[in-house]
Amino acid sequence: MTDEKRTGPTEFIIPELPKNTVILYREYEKINRAEEASKLQYLSLSAGCRFFVAGDIPLARSLNAEGVHIPHWLLETVKQDDLLGLKTTVACHDQQALHRAEELKLTMALVSPVFPTSSHPGAPVLGIDMLTNLSANAKIELAALGGITKDTAPLLKNLSLSAIAGVSAFV
Repeated sequence: MTDEKRTGPTEFIIPELPKNTVILYREYEKINRAEEASKLQYLSLSAGCRFFVAGDIPLARSLNAEGVHIPHWLLETVKQDDLLGLKTTVACHDQQALHRAEELKLTMALVSPVFPTSSHPGAPVLGIDMLTNLSANAKIELAALGGITKDTAPLLKNLSLSAIAGVSAFV
């Protein structure tokens, strides 16, 4: 997940990432967002990574991106037809959001924040127990997000997760 305020320019990080890593472009405030997304998509694909656009279905389509990320604020208004042909990730902070993601048949829920995170200092965290409960009956794939580091990642080892997601985990 891009977060240039914390990591600096994303283009310098991409070549260091493992192949098949999903680059989730979420620099919402950028004035030249489409131009930057196009550049990062090119760099991502050249490095063997995958590319998703966050919160902007038209931009994802115009770039022919592999997928789109649905932020929490977009989840209630997005329609399944809007997403045809795109892989999808979605921000899930609670059971209600997970149910909505399942109704839409989205690809993967990024369940967060699992641990305290510098992205949202002081925000309440779900913790391992809640993540375990959410994953018990989930009908879509889940990834853990929030506070994932080399120290916290091993705590997720025995959970029913398809992936981990993060910023600090990769830089």
